[in-house]
Amino acid sequence: MTQVQFEELLKGTLDDIDSHMVSLLPLCSGAEQQTLISRRDALRDIFWKAKASELKDFNATVEELSDQLAAQTKALKTELADLKTAAAVIAVLTEVIKLAGAVVTAAAV
Repeated sequence: MTQVQFEELLKGTLDDIDSHMVSLLPLCSGAEQQTLISRRDALRDIFWKAKASELKDFNATVEELSDQLAAQTKALKTELADLKTAAAVIAVLTEVIKLAGAVVTAAAV
C-alpha cells in the first residue's frame, strides 16, 4: 500500500461514516452518540496526520497492518449498510482507528 492508497482508504471510510451519520445517530444512546462522534473525529485526526507525514516505510509489518485495516474497513462498510446496532458500528470503527493509527506510526520515516 502506498501513502496515497492509505489516504484514499481513510478518506473513503470517513465519507462512508459521514454519509450514514443521520441514520446512525438515532440508533445510539447518548453515550454511544458521543463515542461515535469521538471515534469519527479520531479517524479524521489520523487522516490529517497521515497527510502531514511522510509515510514511506511500508515494510512487511506495515503491509500486514494495512491488510488488516482494509479488511476492517470492508467490515465497517457492511455494518454501515446493515445498520442493525450502533454498538457493532462503533466496535468495528474502533478497530479501524487502532489499525490506522498503527500504520501511520509504523510507516512514518
